[in-house]
Amino acid sequence: MFMFSFFRINLIVILLKINYRTIFCIFCINCFSFEIDPTVRHSWLSILTGGIFTQIALYAVNQTQIQRFLTMKTYKTALKSLWWSLLLVCMISVLTSFSGLAIFSKYYNCDPIK
Repeated sequence: MFMFSFFRINLIVILLKINYRTIFCIFCINCFSFEIDPTVRHSWLSILTGGIFTQIALYAVNQTQIQRFLTMKTYKTALKSLWWSLLLVCMISVLTSFSGLAIFSKYYNCDPIK
């Protein structure tokens, strides 16, 4: 899907326009929802708190991760591996989000009921 979005659509701007407002008037990209209401599914507050607790569970209290860090020779190498891990997780997150937008831009007008 990554190659599809660059070669088929040819511009990231078109991909973002399709995903921002579709013919169904659905907002797929809702980046500016700063609501404090806990019943809203995806807001900055819910994503931030959920992300913090998820990352704490993965990196701070997970026994496997702690043992990996303890096997490093020095504290500096353990810290370096954490920074590399952060970089790779961010890259994977951006790529999976982008491929989801590319998939939606290809099939946004495909209605299986019709």
